[in-house]
Amino acid sequence: MSNMGVTVDNDKMESAEIQETELDFLESLSATQTKAIGIMKKYGLNEKEMAVACAMSAAFIIQQCQNDLEVESGFNTAVYGLIEGSKTVPPEMTESPTEQKKWYKFW
Repeated sequence: MSNMGVTVDNDKMESAEIQETELDFLESLSATQTKAIGIMKKYGLNEKEMAVACAMSAAFIIQQCQNDLEVESGFNTAVYGLIEGSKTVPPEMTESPTEQKKWYKFW
């Protein structure tokens, strides 16, 4: 974010609120996963490169919304989402949206 000219006040980080969302993690994943996989394939990104692109996208959104949302609050919300996502085993990324995950496959 600092490369985008966004300054984070470390003194405000502890008290900055995490913004409430209308969607839980899995609902957000369902709404974005197919398009994200399409972007990943279109640009030939591997999963690590896609993760970096997503982090950069979050930083861009925080930068663009800094007049409506405190930077520290946006940052805390993004980090919270990252942590929640890392604790959640998402549905398998499939080639086609109609392909169903087998009930006996855990990973």
